[in-house]
Amino acid sequence: MPRDSSGPVEDAPGETWKAIDVALHEGLRGLPGGSSLHALLVHYRQKAGRRNQHVSELADAGRGRPRAVGRRRKVLELRSQGLGIKKIAKRWE
Repeated sequence: MPRDSSGPVEDAPGETWKAIDVALHEGLRGLPGGSSLHALLVHYRQKAGRRNQHVSELADAGRGRPRAVGRRRKVLELRSQGLGIKKIAKRWE
């Protein structure tokens, strides 16, 4: 999980994790403020976890898993390992 000290954002040239954290803290870029990069990522991961649990429950109920959902889950897993979108896309070429 990136931190405010993680440096440049791979998929956003010229952007840093620190600048995103500051925008979340101070309410810049149209954001409400009072948040942090850590809080945003924790919330995102919890939301993704609930979605993955729901998909697993559907699969267990015999409804199968749609191909796109399985692929989306794999992309989320690779992103959590620090791979950028470009590197992930090359895996499916």
